[in-house]
Amino acid sequence: MDEEIVSITPDKGLARALLKSVALREAAIGRLDDSFSTLIVEAKYEIIKELVTALMALGGYKTRSHLSLLRYLAESHGFPTNEIEFLDLLRQLCHDIGYRGYPARPGLSSKERGRNRADNRNDRGARPRRARSQW
Repeated sequence: MDEEIVSITPDKGLARALLKSVALREAAIGRLDDSFSTLIVEAKYEIIKELVTALMALGGYKTRSHLSLLRYLAESHGFPTNEIEFLDLLRQLCHDIGYRGYPARPGLSSKERGRNRADNRNDRGARPRRARSQW
């Protein structure tokens, strides 16, 4: 397992608290329209991060590394590579939003809901260029 993942006593209380936070974020997302795509994308990433952190807490692990969260999903729960790569691209997008002021384009948040190949194509039918992944 990843050296940035450390063993802890399983923590059901932390998992419950994180699930409450997830429910709050989901309720907030439901009130936003696509003109708030950047906020929606960030909130969805935070939801994913909190869910994986809750899963780790239940299993007796923790990490502060976002990449280690993804590795944990891949190695401990057998998530498919394409799903991990998608989550890594979302991680990179949120990093760009937070540290470079990069806005998510309107409509992106609804496209990510479906995550099927047709939804991820641009107007000409080509797949968007992928950012360099850590995977």
